[in-house]
Amino acid sequence: MEENYVSPSRSKAIDIDKLASIPSFYLVRADWSKEKIGFYWDKTGRLEFYVMDLVSGEYEKITDGELPRAIRAGYVWGRDNKTIYFTKDKDGDEFHDIYSLNIETKEIKQITESPTDQDYPLVVTPDNEWLIILTTRHGQLNLLKLRTDGSEEIALTSHEHAVWNAMLSKDGRYLAYGLNETDSFSNNDIYLYDIQNDTSEELLSLSKESQESPSDWHPDGSKLLFSSNISGVDQVGILDLDTKDITWFGDGDHDEYAFKFVRSGSDIVTLKNQDSTIFPVIYDIKTREGHIPDFPRGIAAPGTIGLDDKALILFIDTPTSPSNLILLDIETNQKRTLLETEMEGVNKDDIASCEYIKYRSADDLEIPALLYKPKDLDINKQYPSVVIVHGGPTGQYFQHFDMMAQYFASMGIVVLLPNIRGSTGYGKEFMEMNVMDWGGKDMEDVGAGHAYLRSLSYIADDRIGVFGGSYGGFMSFSCAVKQPDLWAFTAPWIGISNLWTFWDESQPHFKQFIKEMMGAPGDDDDLWKDRSAFFHVENVNAPMLIMHGVNDPRCPIGQSRDFKDRLLELGKKEGLDGDFEYIEFGDEGHAAWSDIQGRIRSLKIVADFMERRLI
Repeated sequence: MEENYVSPSRSKAIDIDKLASIPSFYLVRADWSKEKIGFYWDKTGRLEFYVMDLVSGEYEKITDGELPRAIRAGYVWGRDNKTIYFTKDKDGDEFHDIYSLNIETKEIKQITESPTDQDYPLVVTPDNEWLIILTTRHGQLNLLKLRTDGSEEIALTSHEHAVWNAMLSKDGRYLAYGLNETDSFSNNDIYLYDIQNDTSEELLSLSKESQESPSDWHPDGSKLLFSSNISGVDQVGILDLDTKDITWFGDGDHDEYAFKFVRSGSDIVTLKNQDSTIFPVIYDIKTREGHIPDFPRGIAAPGTIGLDDKALILFIDTPTSPSNLILLDIETNQKRTLLETEMEGVNKDDIASCEYIKYRSADDLEIPALLYKPKDLDINKQYPSVVIVHGGPTGQYFQHFDMMAQYFASMGIVVLLPNIRGSTGYGKEFMEMNVMDWGGKDMEDVGAGHAYLRSLSYIADDRIGVFGGSYGGFMSFSCAVKQPDLWAFTAPWIGISNLWTFWDESQPHFKQFIKEMMGAPGDDDDLWKDRSAFFHVENVNAPMLIMHGVNDPRCPIGQSRDFKDRLLELGKKEGLDGDFEYIEFGDEGHAAWSDIQGRIRSLKIVADFMERRLI
C-alpha cells in the first residue's frame, strides 16, 4: 500500500491565505424604514459595518476597526434609522458591552460597562427611548429594559431558567419570549410579557415534551408566528391571540422554521431544512399554499425583509460558491444580486464539490454526512482522511462553501462531515438521541464514519483522523480515550474533557443547558466519569493536537489545560515530535472563525499537524 499512498501536502493545496480571506457577510438587517440594510462584511480583511440603499444598491463602509474581531452577539437598529447599537467584548470573552454608532456622523459611544456580564441587544422600543436586551447582569439570562443612553435600567423578567429569545409586538407593549422552566431538553414554551402592566404569563405550551419558539408578530398584533416540533419535526404555526386557534403550514416531512410575516401580513416566509440544505418557502396565509423560489442547492437563507416587506434579502451559498447577497421580490419572484463575492486568487477549478451520503451506525441508525474528495483523486491510490465533528451538539453540517473542508481536500485529504445523532435538521427524535448520552452512541456514529471511510477503496485504513471544535472537541477527546486504536490522530479544539469542572466554570444559562443534556453533578456520577475523557487519559496512544482560546467562556481553557497536565503526568511527551502538541490562543475565546486572521491561523496549525502526522 505504501507505494500507492498519497501523503497530504500543503504545497499542492489552495493558497490558504487567499482561501480563508474570501469575504463573508454576516447579520444582514433592515432598518425600520425597510429602505436600507446594515451588515457586517470582512472584505477589507476584518469585520466592518456597512449600510446599503436597497433601491440604488449603493453601499458605504461606516466603521474603521471598531467592531469586534469575532462575532458572538450582534446589533439592532434604532428607530431613528441612523443609529445602531452593537456589541463588543474583549478578546473573545463574550462579556459584551453595548455601543451606539451614528451612521451619519460615525460617532461611537459606549452605552454599558459591565465587564463580568453578557448583554445581547434585541430591539429598540417604538419611542426610541429603550433597548430591550437579554443580560446576565442579575444572574440568570433574563430580559431587561435599558435606556438607549445607558442611564437607566429596569429588569423585566427574573426567571430561574434562561430566557433565550424575545419578539416585541409592533406597538411595543408585549414581548413574546421562549422559556423552559423544566429540566427537560425536550421542552420550551412561549411566554407573554406585558410591558405596560409588568406581568408575565404562559402563552403557548403544546406539550412539556415539545419545543415552541416565537418568531414574529403580525403587523396588527393579533397573531404570533412560531415554530414547534410537537409533530416530531419542526413545523410552522400561526397562533391567533384572541381565539388561541393555531393554523399550521407545510407538509411536515422535514424540519421547517418560522421566519417572518411579509406583504402586510398576508404571507409568511419559512425556512425548510432538507438533506443538509436550507431554502425559503413563501406561504399565502389564507390558502396555506406554499411557493419555493428557484435557488441553487445549498443554503438560501433569508437575512431580513425590506422594501415595504415585499423584498426578501438572502444569503446564497453553495458547496462551490461562497455567499452572495440576493434580493428577491416576493410579488414578482424576480431576483437581483446586491453583492457578489469574488474569490480573488482562488481558481474555481480547484474547488471541490461535496457528496451528500448516508452510512449506517453500529445500531443500524442512518447517519447523513457530506463527503469531500480531492479534485484529482485517483481511485487506484490510497488517501488519508479525516472525520470532522461539528459543535452543538445541536448543530448541523450543510451543503455550503466550507473553507476548512475545501482546504483539507486540496491537500489530498478525504473529508467526512457527519451529522451524528443529536444534530438538528432530521426531526425531534434524532435531535434528542444523545440526551443523557454524550460520548455514547453519538461517538459510535463517529466511529461508524471511520468504518464508512474504510469501505471506500481509495482510503488508507491506518491514516484516518478525527477533529472537531466545541462539542466536536468533546467528541475528539472522547474518541482519543474510548477508541484509541481506531484513529491515526485526534485533534480536539476548544473541547470539553471533564463534565464536573465544565459545570463549575459555566455561567447559569450554560449550566441549564448541561443539566438538560447530561443532568447535574450528583445525578449520575458514574455516567459523568465515564463520559469525561480526563479520567481516561491513560488510554491515549495516537498523536494529538489540542487547541484552545484562553478567554473561552463556553468551553473554558481549563478543559484543555487539565488534560494536557494529565498527559504530562503520565509521561507523554509534548512537542512537534512528541506524543501530543498543545497550543493556546491568548487573544481568542470560543474560536474566532469570523475573524479572517484567526481563521487563517487555526487552519494553518491543523493543516501543518496533519501534513506531519499523516505521512
